[in-house]
Amino acid sequence: VAATDLSAGSVPFGDVDWAAKPHALVFGNEEVGISEALRELADVRVHLPMRGLAESLNLSVSVGAALAHVDAGGALPPDLDKAAQNELLLRWALLSVRAGRELLRREGVVLEERQLRTRGPAILGYST
Repeated sequence: VAATDLSAGSVPFGDVDWAAKPHALVFGNEEVGISEALRELADVRVHLPMRGLAESLNLSVSVGAALAHVDAGGALPPDLDKAAQNELLLRWALLSVRAGRELLRREGVVLEERQLRTRGPAILGYST
């Protein structure tokens, strides 16, 4: 587990070999950061080096910058092909839209049983 943290002892994001092993990357709350319990449990605590007077970024910017570092190090799985993208989007939609299956049926969309499973194996590391 790698947790973003601004306190003493965290290392710059670029100092971690993200491709060496799988990591779960945890981001803290924009106001208070990570909990003390997570700080103690994390295998590594990381921060994005900043220039100027800003001390931190908002969460969405931090996640984007962090994943850019991970991707630049070759640790993200390859892009999904169109079929895998569509299947992942379908799983998300079925979990996110109330009565999603019923709406599809009403529109005459017929899905295979494996497509209707909203929980299942990850696709290239991505899952819903």
